[in-house]
Amino acid sequence: MSTQISKLRKDILKGRGVVLSKHTKKPIKIEDLPDAYPKTSKMKLIELRYNIHIEKEIFKLSLNDFCRRVHWDIDRSTASRWRTYITRQLGVTVYADTEE
Repeated sequence: MSTQISKLRKDILKGRGVVLSKHTKKPIKIEDLPDAYPKTSKMKLIELRYNIHIEKEIFKLSLNDFCRRVHWDIDRSTASRWRTYITRQLGVTVYADTEE
């Protein structure tokens, strides 16, 4: 009986244009995961231009060092606001890893 129901279910879904495929578990890189919070266009630009992750660098470095790292494309005040924004969006305080 269950095979008849599953066949009926497949036929209904196929008729509606739903394509059934097998589930696969392929590894996902951290870079490919969706962002945990909405990023501004300037954040995305900095990440692409300098090939960095804002979350890692902005908490690991001091504000001056971070601004130097991005060649002063943003001010210290902007970096400070980004720290606050990321912390509020994530709902937790982010601590930088001291080891790498």
